[in-house]
Amino acid sequence: MEKIESGLKNKITSEEAWKMREDFEREREIEKKLDQEFNQKMEYELAIQAMEDGEYKEAIDRFKKTSIWNTDKKIKYICLYNEAYCYAKLAKDVEGYQKAIKFFIKAEKYADTSRDDVVLLYRNIALLFTYIGKEQEKVLNYKKANNYFEKVLDCAKDSDEYYVVDVILHIARNYMDMCDEVPMSEVKENLSIAFVLMVGICLLSGDELSEEQAYILMHNMGRVFYHIAEKEHMPQLRKQAQELYIEVLQMDFVKRDKEKFALVNLNLGMAYQYDCEEGTENLEKALSHYQIAYDTYKSLDIYGIEHSILNLQLNMAEAYSILYQQTEKEKHFAQAERLLNSVEKKVDAMPYNSLYLRIKLSLMNLYYRRINFAKEESEQERWIEKADKISSEIDAILTSADYSKYRYTYFLLKSRINIFQINNKTDVEILIDYKNKLQKIANETKGGNENLYEAAKEMINQYKDAIQWRLNE
Repeated sequence: MEKIESGLKNKITSEEAWKMREDFEREREIEKKLDQEFNQKMEYELAIQAMEDGEYKEAIDRFKKTSIWNTDKKIKYICLYNEAYCYAKLAKDVEGYQKAIKFFIKAEKYADTSRDDVVLLYRNIALLFTYIGKEQEKVLNYKKANNYFEKVLDCAKDSDEYYVVDVILHIARNYMDMCDEVPMSEVKENLSIAFVLMVGICLLSGDELSEEQAYILMHNMGRVFYHIAEKEHMPQLRKQAQELYIEVLQMDFVKRDKEKFALVNLNLGMAYQYDCEEGTENLEKALSHYQIAYDTYKSLDIYGIEHSILNLQLNMAEAYSILYQQTEKEKHFAQAERLLNSVEKKVDAMPYNSLYLRIKLSLMNLYYRRINFAKEESEQERWIEKADKISSEIDAILTSADYSKYRYTYFLLKSRINIFQINNKTDVEILIDYKNKLQKIANETKGGNENLYEAAKEMINQYKDAIQWRLNE
């Protein structure tokens, strides 16, 4: 009996020991979890502090440590979102922006559309695609940006009116900016969409816009007027664009921001530059505003500023080229040529941005103007040879990139220079081929771009005269 009691006592002791051990292990796991949670909380707080202090690399490392073992979807989302934000702040080029997008898209997997934070997520992805589009493949990346902006609108709540207005303005601006690259057939539609969206903002929220939104709206309405004036031959809209830009320049919001101040001066310069039918006064105004923009841009140290400066210098060269056309002064020709050659050396020739092609077209147009003013045949032949060399380079560029918008401009310029090379040995069939291609341009631009349409009609008449002259020989 004693043995049985002893055995029973030992058995109870053993079971208690196992239970004690289980309790100990459980408590240890709880403590371990609490330690992990405490460490993660500390790591997260340090990550937030590092991000606020601009120590983005340190913040990224700490957010990774916080999220790597965490199973809470909301915490994972917040950490991945903040990692993406830090990568975006560190980005210095397209590759950097693409990396930031990659982490925002990772965060999207843990997003909850019932939470407000996805509105910011989609907006940030859209902005990054817009930044990339400024550097390469504008249409492709701007369309991706607009897709994400539309996701913001899908997720937005009644309390998100600020973001709704902001996003609609960005969508409108992207449609307008794509006009530089899309085929001629899409330009008018893009401008119409941009115009309707901005008028809608004016009607619904005009009195409730923030300073920034008022700037974006007025500045881009000016740009819409400018583009419509160019495409529809409505010079009165250029005057309205000028008035809007001048009003924007007087906004305190713009005066506090060097980049915006430079951009508005640039666009005001363009509105003056192409409103020069009455003489050289507006061209001089354009160059003055370009110079202000140039001096302001030079003082900035931000990503993409070099590209903005090169675009600005191209506009300055164009203004000098038009001044040369109007005055025949050698100094204006020299200034235009010097600027174009300088910009050309700094531009990547890869087929993802139209700037390189536009420089070549501008230089070819400058030489065409020089051909017009040549006093002697030998001088004319020299400039024709230079223009033909650039024409060959443009042909090469167009084999590797779809710059359909510029094909019409290029062919019109090419046909103008070819007129000077017609003689009594010129093949009539070649002249007929030129006339037919010009007729095609006229047919396709009628109602879409009045300037190109009128230029094509003028050249058709010149080629008709040349064909008749050759047939009468």
